[in-house]
Order: sequence, then structure tokens, then C-alpha cells
Amino acid sequence: MAMYPGYAIKYDCLATLLAPGSWLLAPGSSSWLPPQFCRDGGRQFVVENGFWALENPIIGELVDEIVKGGFRFKTEEGLDLCRFALEEPLIRGVIESFFPRSELAFFKAYGQTRFNHSIINKTPELRILVVQLWSSASEAIVYSGSHLQSLGATNAPNGLLMIPDDHLKRPNITPTAEVMPQGGLAILDGRSAFKILRGKIIMLGFMIPDESKYWAKMRLPTEALMDKARSMQTDTIGLNFKLQDSEPDIDER
Repeated sequence: MAMYPGYAIKYDCLATLLAPGSWLLAPGSSSWLPPQFCRDGGRQFVVENGFWALENPIIGELVDEIVKGGFRFKTEEGLDLCRFALEEPLIRGVIESFFPRSELAFFKAYGQTRFNHSIINKTPELRILVVQLWSSASEAIVYSGSHLQSLGATNAPNGLLMIPDDHLKRPNITPTAEVMPQGGLAILDGRSAFKILRGKIIMLGFMIPDESKYWAKMRLPTEALMDKARSMQTDTIGLNFKLQDSEPDIDER
């Protein structure tokens, strides 16, 4: 029995909504735009601001179901959520516009955070894109322009990096409140600073292979799940998984 009731229906509806030839509501406007425009616009927002966000009630409902199920990611349903991110044209299009080849290297959920966070400190080039799936009643602050600054982030207790408030008080960094009553999607440059104020956000980290080799592989408990993960890989996006009882990686951190 599926852990998330209605998951398949929500997945199919979202795939239809965002399929080539369908139309989306442009962020902050009443104009409807084709998905190709949204992918191109999403890339531009990430380049210029460090993030792009789009409210979508279907994503919100999907995340709400996962929250009710207790975030059991190492299951068939957990991998189905990865599959959604890999196959959804809008998300995949933005990822592939930055990375000819990338790997899904982390898959985590977070609620309200005490600190400002980022995934990685400043690097000369973009190395990590973070796909965030937001539950309903979610709110966060994302710091526009922070992806281009040296923020001096340090390790946080929750596995992210944390950034002192005063490091973000600069003329070229603008705190932007993103409020999603119905839930939705955000794509962040991994160097961007953010703080979750309420709701639940599932984060999937896509990174270039030269970066993912420094991250511990995500472990799956059965060979059947490993087979499913292998079947989800594409020519452009791989998955950084391994079997639970296999030997540790030399480069794991």
C-alpha cells in the first residue's frame, strides 16, 4: 500500500500541468506563460538573484502528504519523489541549463530554522543547485545576491551551513520574503542564503560530479531500491546512492 495516499494522482496531474505545450502562471503576475519561457526565466532569476520561486498548489499537496507519512525517504515512495524531480520538465530544464552532467547527492527535509543557512560557501562557479519543494503554509526569507558574496558560513547543527545575521547586512544583498500559502517550488544556487520561517521544505541537491565526490553517498536498504534508483538515472542526471551494507566511500564526508 502506498505510504502517501493519492501520490500517483498528484504526480500525473503535475506532469500534465507542466508538460510541453501546457501553460503556467508567471510568478507575481496574471499572465500565463509557456513552460519553455518559465525554464528560461527560472535560469535567469537564479543567475541574477540566486534563486527562483513559483507557487504551485499541486506541489504543496504532495509535500503535505509526505509530511503526514513521516518523511520516510528510503522507500519506494521516497524514490518516487526523486523521480518527480528528475522527470518534471520545468525542474529538469533548469538543472540541465546549468549542468551538462549532474548528480542528485542529497535529499533532506527541514522545518523552521533558527539561523540563516546555505549549502556551500562561495565558489568561483555554481556547483550545486537546490530544488526545494514547499508544503502549504510555508514561508522563508531568501537573500537575493548572497550567492555572489563571501559569507563566512560555518557548520550548523542541522547539517547545513549557518551564516551570522551581520554577514548578510550588505548593500548588494536583499532579503526577500517568499510566502507560499499553497506550497510550491524554489530553485536555489547552493551558495544562496535562506531562512525557513514556517512550513516544511524538502530539499534535493543536484551538483556537478566534481563536487558530489566529496559528499557521502545516500544509502538505500535493499537491492530492489538500488535497482529502482539506477533505472531513474538519465544521460544528464545521475543519483549518488549506494547499498546500505556496502563499504564506505574513501572520499565520504
